[in-house]
Amino acid sequence: MSTIVDTICMILSYSMMQEVSAMIEFNKCAVGKVIRKIRKEKHLSQEVFSGLAGLARTHIAMIESGAKQANFETIWRIANAFDIPPHKLVEMIENEIKSPTKVEL
Repeated sequence: MSTIVDTICMILSYSMMQEVSAMIEFNKCAVGKVIRKIRKEKHLSQEVFSGLAGLARTHIAMIESGAKQANFETIWRIANAFDIPPHKLVEMIENEIKSPTKVEL
């Protein structure tokens, strides 16, 4: 009986390890890159965009450069300012982390 339980525990442990390894590691540079890209596609300056999001322009600049990490409320405000659901913004960030795009100069 102990062998069966041990085997089941090993299988479950392996399965859980696979799920954890499939998780995406947070990358604040990717967050900033996606936000900057969307902002520029919408032809918004940091000044105008910060007003729409209700955030300081310097805060937006620091997030875009990767110097500051956006919390959930900030992501929510940014998504609303872009007129997209927050989960779509997070999905775009996840896609950037998985497959980084070339940086435009």
